[in-house]
Amino acid sequence: MEEMDRISELPLPIIHQIMSYLSRKEVAQTNLLSKTWKNNLRPSFPILAFNHEDFVAVKGEPHSYLHRLHWHALFFRYAERFIGTMDDFARYVDTTLVNFCECETKLKMLKFELYIGIHNNFEHWSTLVNRWIKLAVENHVGHLELGFWLLEKGLYPLPETIFFANSITRLSLRRCKLDHPNPNPNDAAAPFNFPSLEILVLIEVCLDELMINKLTSNSPMLGCIVMWDCNGFRQCNLPRLERLKTLVFDFLLTFPRGSQVLNSIEVEAPNLERCTIDCYNTEGPSSISSLFNSHHMRVLSLSGNLITDPVFEDDLFFRMFPLLEEFKLENSDILRRINISSPRLKQLNIRYCQGLEAIHIDTPNLQGFVFVFRGNLVPIASIKAPCPGNFIVSCQRRRLGTLWYINLKKFLMGNPKHEGLTSSMELREHSFDPNEFRQSSPSPPCEVQNLTLGAFKIPESEYEAMLNAHLSICYPKTLTLSIIGVRHHVIHGEDDVQRGVGFCMRLYEILSSREVYRCDCSYVHCWRHYLKRITRITIKPTKYFKEIPVILEGDALMNARPHLENLKIGGSVDFDLEWCF
Repeated sequence: MEEMDRISELPLPIIHQIMSYLSRKEVAQTNLLSKTWKNNLRPSFPILAFNHEDFVAVKGEPHSYLHRLHWHALFFRYAERFIGTMDDFARYVDTTLVNFCECETKLKMLKFELYIGIHNNFEHWSTLVNRWIKLAVENHVGHLELGFWLLEKGLYPLPETIFFANSITRLSLRRCKLDHPNPNPNDAAAPFNFPSLEILVLIEVCLDELMINKLTSNSPMLGCIVMWDCNGFRQCNLPRLERLKTLVFDFLLTFPRGSQVLNSIEVEAPNLERCTIDCYNTEGPSSISSLFNSHHMRVLSLSGNLITDPVFEDDLFFRMFPLLEEFKLENSDILRRINISSPRLKQLNIRYCQGLEAIHIDTPNLQGFVFVFRGNLVPIASIKAPCPGNFIVSCQRRRLGTLWYINLKKFLMGNPKHEGLTSSMELREHSFDPNEFRQSSPSPPCEVQNLTLGAFKIPESEYEAMLNAHLSICYPKTLTLSIIGVRHHVIHGEDDVQRGVGFCMRLYEILSSREVYRCDCSYVHCWRHYLKRITRITIKPTKYFKEIPVILEGDALMNARPHLENLKIGGSVDFDLEWCF
C-alpha cells in the first residue's frame, strides 16, 4: 500500500516549526522530498540562515562564541576555497531570499542570518549584501544576525537600512562598523526606533558613544545587551533600562592590552540579574559604582581593577547585592583583602588577584568554590563553607622554597577538605627542607580528592623534593601527573615533552619504592609512613589522539613502565592511592 505524506498536510506554521529544528543542510535538502516541498513549503520557510563556511567544505567547530577564532582561522587558511565558492554561495542566498520575498503566503521573516567571507571585489559583493539586508528589513525580519570577514576593508560598513528595522526582536552584529545615517527629511520612518528589540549582541563592532545611546534609548523591551571586543568609544553610558536582565561587556581578546581606553561604564538597570564585565585588557574604567543600584543581581562576574577594598568592608558588597548567588572575581591587582559573608551565595570563583593578602569566606550555603593564584604570594585564609574547594596554583618564579609550601598549607587548612589542588611549576630553582617544614607545620596534611602536578620547567633533581612538598601539604585520593600540553609543546619544543615523560617516570618510581626508602623522620612522620599502596593506575592519552585509556590494577601495576614511556603530548597519569592516616 502506498504510504501517505501526512507531514505535508499539516498546517504551514506547524511544518515551519518542525523545519526550525533542522540544520541548514537538512533544510536545503527538503527540496528533494516532493514538488510541494520544493515549490511551496521550502520557499515559504521564514528562517533564512546562510553560512559561507558550509560551501567551503571544511570540517570545523560549530559557530559560537566559544570558538570565535575558528571562522577567522578558516577565512585566511582556506582563502582559495572562499574565493572559489563565492559565486555559488551568493547565487544560493539570492535565489532563496528572492523566492521567499515573492512567495504567495507573504509571511513575516522570522530570521535572517548571514556569515560571509569576502576576499576580493568588495564593491561588487557589498552591493549584493546590502540588497539582501534591505530585503530582510522590508519583509519585517524579527531576528537579524550578520557576520563579516573582509580581507581588504577590515570591518564591514553596514548600510543605513539597518537603522530602520523597527520590527527586529534580536539584533546580532559581528565584525562590522556602524556609522551614523545622513539625515533625510523624505524618510517617513525615524531611524533607531526599535520598539520590539529584546536582545542586542555586538561582537568586534566599531561604534561611538552616541551610537550606543541611539541603539538602546528607544528600545523599551531590551532585556539583554552583549558587547564583545567592541571599540570606537571611551564612555559607555546606557539609558535607564527597566527590563534589562543580562549585561555583558567583554574585552577579553582586545590586543595589545590597554589599546582600548574605557573611562566609564554607567548602567541604570534596577532589575539587572546577570552581569559580566571583563576589562582586564582595557585601560580603565576605575569604577562601576552605577551597578551597585542593581539590587536584583544574581550572577556577577568582574575582571580587572573594578572594585577596591572598601567595597568588601562591613559586608557592604553583599548588602548591595543581597540576592547574589554566583560571584566571579578575576585579574584584580589592587585588592588586598576580601571579606565575603553571604547566606545566599552558592558559587564563588576567585582567580589571579595578584596582590591579595587575606581572604575571609563565611558562606553557609556555598556549593562550589574555586581559587586560582600565581604563586608569588600565598594569602592568609579563613574559610567557613560546607563544600570542598578547588585550588589551582601556577608558579612562575625564579625560586621557590620551603616557606612558600608552609604558607600554602596554612592557606589550605582554612578549610581542611578540598575537592582538588592543581599545581604547575615553571621554576629555575627549587628547594624543600622536609625537617624545616615538619617543625614549622607539624599538623597532619589536609584531605584532597585530587592532586594534579605538572612540572613544565623545574630541575630534574628537584622532582622528588616537589613530590615530598606537596604530599606534606595534602594526601590525595588520586594523584594526577600531567604531560606538557600542546601550547607548551609549540613554545618549548620536543625536549619539554621528554621532560614531562621523565617527570612521570621519576614520580612513579618514588611512589613504588617507598617501602625500601630509609626515612629519617623524627616524631612527625612523612607521607611514606601513611601511604599503603597504589590501587590503580590510569594512563590517559591526549584527546588529540584517538586512543582509549589504559587501566592497570593488581599484578598489572608492576608493568606500568612501558605504558608511561609512550605518553604523548597532553596525556596524563592518574594514581589512585590508599592511605592510613
